[in-house]
Amino acid sequence: MNNILNKTLLDNIDNISNSISFVCDPHEVRAQIPSHDKALNILTQNICSVSANLSGLEVLMSSLDIELDIIILTECWLSKNPYLPSLQGYTSQSSTSPVNQNDGVIVYYKTSLAGISISEPTIIDDASCILIQLDKETVILGIYRPCTFRNHHRFTQSLNLLLQNLRHFKNIIVLGDINIDITPSRLDEDNDDYLDILALHGLLPTHTYPTRKTACLDHIFLKSSLPAHSAVVNSTVTDHKAVLLSLNTNKNLLSTSPVTRIDHTGLTVDINSIDFSPILSVSDPEIATNLLVFTLRSLVSKHSISKTAPRRRRILKPWITQGLLRCIRNRNNLYKKLMKNQTNENLRNNSKSLWNAIKNVTNSSKPTTPANPLLTCMSTINGSLDHVNSHFVNMGKSLAENLNKNNSSNLILPQPSSSPKQNLPQNRSFSNATKINPTPKIKPSTHKSLVLLHATDEEIENIINTSRENCAVGWDNISMSVIKRNKRSLIPIITHICNLSLSTGIFPTSLKKALVHPIYKAGDRSDPNNYRPISILPALSKILERVINSRLTSFLETFSILADNQHGFRHGRSTDGAVLELTDFVARNLDAGNKCL
Repeated sequence: MNNILNKTLLDNIDNISNSISFVCDPHEVRAQIPSHDKALNILTQNICSVSANLSGLEVLMSSLDIELDIIILTECWLSKNPYLPSLQGYTSQSSTSPVNQNDGVIVYYKTSLAGISISEPTIIDDASCILIQLDKETVILGIYRPCTFRNHHRFTQSLNLLLQNLRHFKNIIVLGDINIDITPSRLDEDNDDYLDILALHGLLPTHTYPTRKTACLDHIFLKSSLPAHSAVVNSTVTDHKAVLLSLNTNKNLLSTSPVTRIDHTGLTVDINSIDFSPILSVSDPEIATNLLVFTLRSLVSKHSISKTAPRRRRILKPWITQGLLRCIRNRNNLYKKLMKNQTNENLRNNSKSLWNAIKNVTNSSKPTTPANPLLTCMSTINGSLDHVNSHFVNMGKSLAENLNKNNSSNLILPQPSSSPKQNLPQNRSFSNATKINPTPKIKPSTHKSLVLLHATDEEIENIINTSRENCAVGWDNISMSVIKRNKRSLIPIITHICNLSLSTGIFPTSLKKALVHPIYKAGDRSDPNNYRPISILPALSKILERVINSRLTSFLETFSILADNQHGFRHGRSTDGAVLELTDFVARNLDAGNKCL
């Protein structure tokens, strides 16, 4: 009789729900979850290699239309991806010492999340675990347990010991890819043992919906008296669906990160009221540039307003437009139809080859690698930054010195051949052979100097009008958008500075400063030689560069100093023209019965 009562009690506990759960597409989540300014949104996703599928996760995050506070990724392949890719606005931490190549848990949490602490408790059965403590009342356990272990008794007992140490927390969340099927129709003795241990600590499943095919392997267990909603999201990141938990905390766990906006109306009023005549009276380009940069930078800072944008309106990736999101929904609908009818050839249509081609064209198959290892190339972080900066600054100088050294001793300039058969191998003969001259003759110029004529207001205005507005802002925080909106007041000042620079031969130092982003190429990640620097220059610097470039290019083109065969970095020419010229030459000679070298 007691056994019957115990079984009935356990069955009733299994049917208790501590959250409202549902299954939906990503764009339907917000309609199902009430809007709470104090809600904590947590997502868990089996990622099957974080470097390969992070871009898919970013698309999913944009499709959800709600902001995620904590993201826990499982099966991250940390042994092959030791450096964690970054997510804008998030800080990351991962489990250590992966046992196998699939192992690993990564947690991404909002940088603005206040008072968070992360540790890595030990769980046997070769499971990875991350413990996230939000405050004195709330703790989260992110777990990945490989599917290779069929008997999960050891794992359950280890989890029991861990939960005993956390019993004083009011809100406990256990989630991740556990690889234990808790679908009600498939429960066995081992699965019941897993559920019983969690229920013993007050943890109940928020859902039992399938997350991979017909099995519920990705779990969220919750012990809390707070209102909660959970969703199994039809994700196409991997073959596992994402699982979302929205917990109404009723207090400010998050310190909201502001979004900076410029009051362009007020900025324009101030710029128009400023007397720039002192700058026009300066004859030193360094002083004139510093005065303009200081003035504009101060005004931009004065009219920069920090606002807290609604969480659902924050843009994660600017390139993910509403039109692209509609295409993603259509793709997800087709994928759901395929899962329901996997024998439909019209839906299948060799989708693997199609997506491989799309990844190749969009260059999304290459994993992104952060430059974090450069911070450890020296004993301190500041020393590492100085070392990397010095390397990039002196890269051009070192290259030029090596070229000069090699040229002085080894370089022999080739001369144009006088006959088609010159420079051919002596032991071979060709009839009617035609040779493409690799060193085309360059016309000598009688002009010994380059005259840098002064710029006009019309030229500066044309440069400003044709410049892009959406470029990254340099160190001075003066964007091209600010210059365009106030060009009537700024054009005379910019023209004056450009002409001073042309007259004195001085490129202002403040316009040489750049924000450098190292892009990894190959090899040792702690060696600066294996990175390509991308420099973010001030908008004013780009204007002066274009003024000088137009004069240099005009001089080279007018007097035919450049070789006719040079197609790169020339207006109206490209690699298409080079290929067309080569193929046309080969085709004409083959049609004439000649052989081409």
